[in-house]
Amino acid sequence: MSAKKISISGILAVLIILIVVWMTPKGTSQIDAQPYTGVSTDRYAQRIEYDGSNRILYVGETRPEFQSRGASAVWRISKFYYDGATTRIVRVNWANRSPAFDFTWNDRTTYTY
Repeated sequence: MSAKKISISGILAVLIILIVVWMTPKGTSQIDAQPYTGVSTDRYAQRIEYDGSNRILYVGETRPEFQSRGASAVWRISKFYYDGATTRIVRVNWANRSPAFDFTWNDRTTYTY
């Protein structure tokens, strides 16, 4: 029997996914039209964008008082990557490799992940 290594980053990615999925209202397909206003475990407001297969693509977090400022550099944004057409997440990366709240939600597709 071969043992597989479990990385801390892999465990954190799974935990983030579980929290995001649990906090996401059911039946939501695009969060841009109406920002998700629930409070995450970190007490941040979130916006979530889904791809055409209804998989989480981007998650943005900011302080609740900034949630309506999509064009302001007050967001921390992560992008989810999947194993082909499956729902298996293989990695989650920060915008420009930084977890800082220095990004704009409106420009999320222009960053390097």
